[in-house]
Amino acid sequence: MDDLKHLGPDGSNERPLPGFTPPGWHLKGIPRDVENGGEIAGKSLLNDDLMLPAAILKTAALERNRAWMRDFLADTGIRLCPHGKTTMAPDLLHMQMKDGAWGITAATVQHVRIYRRFGINRIIMANQLVGTANIRWIIEERMVDPNFEFYCLVDSVEAATALSEAVLTAGGAPVDVLLELGRTGGRTGRRDVESLVELADQLTALRGISVAGLETFEGVFQGSDGDLGGATSQMDTAVNALAALLKDNRLTDRPFIFSAGGTAYFDVAVQRMMAATARWPNLVPILRSGCYITHDAGIYRKLFSDMKARDDRVVTTQGGFEPALEVWAHVQSLPEPGTVIVSLGRRDVGSDSGMPRLVSWARPGGPRQPVPAGIQAAALWDQHLKFHVPEPHDFKIGDLLGWGISHPCTTFDKWKALYFVDENDVVTGLTSTYF
Repeated sequence: MDDLKHLGPDGSNERPLPGFTPPGWHLKGIPRDVENGGEIAGKSLLNDDLMLPAAILKTAALERNRAWMRDFLADTGIRLCPHGKTTMAPDLLHMQMKDGAWGITAATVQHVRIYRRFGINRIIMANQLVGTANIRWIIEERMVDPNFEFYCLVDSVEAATALSEAVLTAGGAPVDVLLELGRTGGRTGRRDVESLVELADQLTALRGISVAGLETFEGVFQGSDGDLGGATSQMDTAVNALAALLKDNRLTDRPFIFSAGGTAYFDVAVQRMMAATARWPNLVPILRSGCYITHDAGIYRKLFSDMKARDDRVVTTQGGFEPALEVWAHVQSLPEPGTVIVSLGRRDVGSDSGMPRLVSWARPGGPRQPVPAGIQAAALWDQHLKFHVPEPHDFKIGDLLGWGISHPCTTFDKWKALYFVDENDVVTGLTSTYF
């Protein structure tokens, strides 16, 4: 598999990608001639060349999103370790690394294993590392490659002890861990400053690990409507925890990581990071936003708009993010007056944070058309979507409909391949995903 070549966003076919699956019959969207060895580059979405449904990535929007984040990081001095689970797409991860990302964030050991195959050498696993086989894999990977820089979270003496003992038994170097601050009623992490400091003191006796920083995730307050107050309080508590951990020059014998930040409230996280770095110069402030690169037409579109409106002091960069991910399908049936059935469903788009939104449509061979006002998805089944539109309307069976999504994570995982398209909706390449 290692000798396969990967068709990248610019249509090039130069970079070998371990495990890359070439275009074939098993991928959604691949037409017959490509299945039989033809070229995917040059196919036209709007000419109905692809077998819909198909997921596309608009390269111009990707570039503008990347440029915005580069400028934002340069303005604030914050480092980025984007969460790779959003896309699990090597091309996008390498774009982020090329843009200067400090590393890539993982949630599971399987993510870490995949990133390592992509050549990622610095990884934060923003989760607890537990389980014999999981711990063994990390230890052995670090012993094979001493340049592999790995961090994981801890919130208990028990898990830290198991990790430490496994490292000492294997004869490996100590594993860097980040103390995790959670929230009451939330997921993992210590619930308050006092408990976190107590844990830090207990871990000093373990020779197989090294406390390298503090982590929190204010994005747990995102919800359907958001909770800015909760996110702000979480970050304030994290700064208080830093003050307690670093009091009397404790834990200051090396750079100390301070990591937070999803995509919902990264302005709040960055404000606190900037202030903390001014107070403690040895801090390494690391943001973990991952969804920015493709953005969306739903929840993150709203949250980013809210962010721009409330805080021009931090979000000073011109412009903003725009949706780069769309899923296209056909009008399949017009069974009743004003009812349109589309060949797209839950197997193609996520709906955990809102239904897909019609953003464009076209008649095969024609240009994109504006969307009539007020169209909303009314129902979503495994392979079908329904919406209503006032009569008379222009939609016909066979028309191409482009849908924006809410929360890119749960749409990316529906696709083994997504198609890069230029500003004329012509395919320039594809990327594989590895969920």
